[in-house]
Amino acid sequence: MNLYIIVNGGVPLLGREWIKPLGMSIIVTDSVLKIDKSNNTCSEVLDTSALMREHPRVFSESLGRHVSARATLRVRPDAQPVFRRARPLPLALRAPVDAELERMERAGFTDILSPLYRLLKKGQTWEWGQPEKEAFNKIKVALTNSPVLTHYSESLPLILCCDGNQTGVGAVILHRTAEGERPIAYASRALNAAERNYSQIHREALSIVLGIKKIHTYLYGRRFTLRTDHRPLVSIFGSKADIPATAAGRLIRWALLLSGYQYDIEYVKSADNIADGLSRLPLPIVDQSDASDDCSFVQFIENNFPIRALDVKRETASDKTLNLVSQYVKSGWPKTGVVADLLPYYRRREELNIEGGCLIWGSRVVVPAALQAAVLAEVHGGHLGIVKCKSIARSYVWWPRIDLDIEQLCNSCRVCAETADAPPRVAIVPWTTSKTAFDRIHIDFLSYNAKTYLIVVDSYSKWIEVFPMTTTTAEATTDKLRELFARFGIPSKLVSDNGPPFSSEQFANFLLTNGVTHVTSAPYHPASNGEAEIAVRTIKKCLKKATKENTNPNQFLQRFLLDYRNTKHCTTDDSPAALLLGRQLKTRLDLLKTGLFDTVEKNKQTKIARGPQNSRSFEVGDLVWARDFRKGHKWIEATIVQTLGNNNFKAQTEEGVMISRHTNQLRARHDNGTAPTDESSRRGEARHDDVTPDVRVAPLAAAGCGVPRDAPPPPAASPRPSRARMPVRRYGFEEVYP
Repeated sequence: MNLYIIVNGGVPLLGREWIKPLGMSIIVTDSVLKIDKSNNTCSEVLDTSALMREHPRVFSESLGRHVSARATLRVRPDAQPVFRRARPLPLALRAPVDAELERMERAGFTDILSPLYRLLKKGQTWEWGQPEKEAFNKIKVALTNSPVLTHYSESLPLILCCDGNQTGVGAVILHRTAEGERPIAYASRALNAAERNYSQIHREALSIVLGIKKIHTYLYGRRFTLRTDHRPLVSIFGSKADIPATAAGRLIRWALLLSGYQYDIEYVKSADNIADGLSRLPLPIVDQSDASDDCSFVQFIENNFPIRALDVKRETASDKTLNLVSQYVKSGWPKTGVVADLLPYYRRREELNIEGGCLIWGSRVVVPAALQAAVLAEVHGGHLGIVKCKSIARSYVWWPRIDLDIEQLCNSCRVCAETADAPPRVAIVPWTTSKTAFDRIHIDFLSYNAKTYLIVVDSYSKWIEVFPMTTTTAEATTDKLRELFARFGIPSKLVSDNGPPFSSEQFANFLLTNGVTHVTSAPYHPASNGEAEIAVRTIKKCLKKATKENTNPNQFLQRFLLDYRNTKHCTTDDSPAALLLGRQLKTRLDLLKTGLFDTVEKNKQTKIARGPQNSRSFEVGDLVWARDFRKGHKWIEATIVQTLGNNNFKAQTEEGVMISRHTNQLRARHDNGTAPTDESSRRGEARHDDVTPDVRVAPLAAAGCGVPRDAPPPPAASPRPSRARMPVRRYGFEEVYP
């Protein structure tokens, strides 16, 4: 059978051979025969033109008038006329709207749809009966006839309208003509079992893919307008921005498919989307080639983690939160009233989808709460740091607050804590500025060329004393200090390291008797006794220069000390002699200046600003990891029991050993399951420089320092040796065993 199509539009023409197969009845006015009622026979051909001239009202195109019967209109006596104004219409649309209304009136659309209009009235009971069913079938036939459809034209703009629903997807291709938008073809199909689990954004995107594939012949090679009533797709498939990094793989593949077409995407309201009806009443699936063949990210995760997709699916269904999120993903999220627990999912609602019963965010599986512990154990299985564990997790899984959970796990891991590096250095906290000379002194030993010297420096004036030593015992050290105290007076505080002479009982009794507070620095942290270390370095340079000049070291040292004590110091902005003695040595020049205290503080603050800026401190009772300088473990568990200074603390190990450590040798220790905080590591930033321990001051009894008159007589001599037994000292730091 032949089909004839008129060029440039028009009504399709069918040959006569099409009439019988299609069951069509047709009356050709030019071949109407005149019927003779007398004998029921047909004579000559009827002259239709004469018939139309005889009855012009019957064949007129205007509305007819019934005159054979009388109609009665009854109105209530108290009825009042009601004026109903027409709906406002833009002036530019009045002409095409009027033309379309006239066309529909001529086609009888109003009469056909009248049963359906009655169902929309307020207060009308919904009842789908035979009249409504017939009206629905008639309007479907009318919409698919030639007055609605139009032929494809290369000169007219193309529009593709798409819509997706929970049961199906639909698409319509239209031409924009002078009379308005006229459809060319329709496409729709129902969703299969897998596609019904798609999120709303994926169903809307699937409708676009359906329209592209079904109407590829019309669209490929031409620029067209793509309409959707789902606004997020405008940014995903549009050309103004890249595809989001967290978009699902399905959307990325569809975006690549659409990249082969030339289109402009625009958003329309659902009420203006003519494809909405096709998605709500889709055709059944006939061609299974349209079914989704997506690869699941869940299987990819299953190959890298000790959890199965079935476990994730089962726990997702039993988890109340994820079960509710899955329902929202399938049916759409509410615009308001989202509870706080669902806010993390609500912010990612456009990127969530369901695959195999598992909730997916982009390419990451949303892990239920019951499986999160197993996933965390797998992520931290190699005992990597926090940053690397987060990097691994971000490639596979996600749940709210996953970063915090990873931080808690890494910080509470005992293996990682025992092998961790030292924490960052804290900010420099200087010693408090002494207000008087010899108020606080710093001492240390210097060894050079097989000779040992005791170095003493006054923190106020920077005055340095150097004593050659033949031995470094506690007795020899106290003898030199007695000599120093006799010359300059007894200081209030003495700072030293934890060397054997300074940690001996004899040395402690000597200071206790003279009322001197003894402050020791942390082991292996010479910076805590910086004044003494700087003085040692200065004297050592002097001795090296003496060796270079081949001069007497003692003579060179005394000359150096004279020049040093008489020269202005960069910290105090005055000479040590002027500050300690109130005069310059061997001169009449008085260099004593006012404002010394402010100058020292300013210089110290400058040094602090140039040093590390980290601040960390501990309180009594804090759980810490302390450096262990013995072979074996790098860190040991301990508890702070006493604060010795701003950065010096005394701690007790779990073995009962008392140790002294600097802040840079301590780290906060967290119990399992407890998140670390910076609060405990930042306490005490404004505390004093050091805390004077509880020292009982006994009457002065040192030689050359005076003895009170009421002092008790010395004890009787014992036949046993009077040498005091010293406790074991190893590695130069103090350890007191219970």
